[in-house]
This record gives sequence, C-alpha cells and structure tokens, in this order.
Amino acid sequence: MEPVKILDEADLLAKAEARAGDHGLVSYEFAVPELDPLAVLETLDEPAPRGYFENPSRRRSHAAGAPVRQWRGRGEKRFADADGWLRAIDAELTCVGHRPRVIATFPFYPGTENEGAEARMFLPGWQVVSEEGVSTVTLVEPAGPGCAARLAVRADGFRRFSYRSTPPSPRAPVPTVLSEVGGAWFPSAVLRATELIKEGSFEKIAGLRLAPQRALQRLRDPAPSPSGQSAVPHFPRRRRRRLPGRFDAGDVALPLRRRGPF
Repeated sequence: MEPVKILDEADLLAKAEARAGDHGLVSYEFAVPELDPLAVLETLDEPAPRGYFENPSRRRSHAAGAPVRQWRGRGEKRFADADGWLRAIDAELTCVGHRPRVIATFPFYPGTENEGAEARMFLPGWQVVSEEGVSTVTLVEPAGPGCAARLAVRADGFRRFSYRSTPPSPRAPVPTVLSEVGGAWFPSAVLRATELIKEGSFEKIAGLRLAPQRALQRLRDPAPSPSGQSAVPHFPRRRRRRLPGRFDAGDVALPLRRRGPF
C-alpha cells in the first residue's frame, strides 16, 4: 500500500465522513513503519475481547483490539444469522482503503437456541497486520461529526507507536468458553499447561490455546527458526486418539528438543 500524505489523508477522511453522514461506521486502512502486532496488543492491554493469530511460514501476524460491533448466536441457524449480521455491518461501512476484517469463533457443536456454547463475531476498533515486514493498520470509528478528526489522531498514534516497557497491571482474566472442546478435563489441562509455559518448561508448543500474551512472547523470542525468523509452532506433536468411552488427549505441550526445522 502506498503511503498517504497527511494532507491527502485529511481530505480522504473528510470525504468519508461526509458520505457516511450520522449513521454507520467509517474505517481507515493505512501503512505504518513495521510493528509487532503481539507487542501492540500487549501494550494497549484492553479489558475486552481481542484477537491474535500468527503464521510463521509467511511471517504474518494479526492483532485485533476491542470491538465496535459484536454478535453472538447459537443453534442450527447460527451461520445464517451470522451471515445476516455480516451483511448489515458491510452495509454500514464507509471505507478509506480495504474493508476491515471481522474476528469470528464458532464452537464445534451448534447447541440449541438456549443452551450450548455461543458463536461470536466482532468488528475490532483497530487491527494491525504484519506480513513479510510490511505493516498496515485499520481503524474503525462510529460515523458522525468529528469522526475524521478522531481517525486522524488515532492514525498518528500508530505511526508513532511506542511499546510498553513495563508489564501491564494484573486484573481478573476474561472468562472463556471451554466446554465445546474435549469435555470436563480440558479447562484443568489448559490451566496446568499455562502454568508450565510461564515456568519456561517447554521449548515448543503444540496446539497452543488461551495462553497469556506474555507467554506467547516468551515462546516466540527464544525459538528462532533456522532462517533466523521468530516462530510459534502450531502443529501437533502427538495425535489425539479416541479410546472406549473417553478421549486420550495426550500432552497439551511437549518438552521436546529441537531436531531440525519446524
């Protein structure tokens, strides 16, 4: 993406504000000096739903912040309901640059209208994507007077972004739905694996889920790939197998020595 000059940016955002009027959302995508999305996520440390994923083979990572719109649903019609919500969001958007990404999680089982794990989607207020050393930011603001100015101020903050140098203050963890995976053993297995990750017991992680951001950062920093690039491996080291009446989950993470490339 070609860099946008500040005067051009102000004009583009003012026109987007005028097109949107007083309803809907205005989004702005722009290039920034290279950022580490995980470090951005940890620095901002918002007490709200957030998203993060990483694909080491493509040197790609994506962090997403607190929602400006969100949806929850369950039951057999959850995909149709989600599609309707996405269409409504799309109709509300006035975009400068590409359209923003939506973060989605769907459980394995649909449940019913009143019971079972919920499917969730949200449109983040900010997103940082880094791929092959190129970083872009997408911001979203509610439409209305002043939204162009707010987007410009936020954009300047990401262009001058400074990472946090001290750990964030502790707070109660955001509850996470675990019941859709594996049964009653799974929450305790995740808690134990997370404790071991914090202790530094593992050199590699298989099937990593729900680990704190700082644990992810510790795993990534000391484990460069043979090419010198940081990587969080995400493939299984031991297959799960079904035994009569129960699942044998194996280890959530294995303390294996490195024996070659990921």
